[in-house]
Amino acid sequence: MILDKLLEESTIEFSRSLSLEETNELLDYITKILPAKIDTKTEVCSIKYYDKKSKSFQKKLGTVNISGTIRDDNNYNFDSFTTKNSHINTSKISGICFQIIPGYELEEHRLEVRQLWRDVRKQVDNYFSEKGI
Repeated sequence: MILDKLLEESTIEFSRSLSLEETNELLDYITKILPAKIDTKTEVCSIKYYDKKSKSFQKKLGTVNISGTIRDDNNYNFDSFTTKNSHINTSKISGICFQIIPGYELEEHRLEVRQLWRDVRKQVDNYFSEKGI
């Protein structure tokens, strides 16, 4: 149960899965509204092939992963994150997982970092509300 509470606090589940473009819009929104600086590394896997029937090259998007750091410009609190993929379509992003320290309980993570998690969660919720998602 202790681990469940930690994962619940450190993970932000989206109300629906987002494409890479939509996820970047969300990160832009967080950057502007929090305000924050967000550094990211994006990995995109894709499959390219030539379809003889249509005589054209085809490309299918595969797994998409974003990792990085979020730093709150108001108080300089920061934490690392990775995105969580949709179980149905790994090219879609279904959430953000903040870094947790193995062996630490929730209360052992710095208060400022836990506040950043809450602040980002609030902005994610606001983003989805404003978009009507």
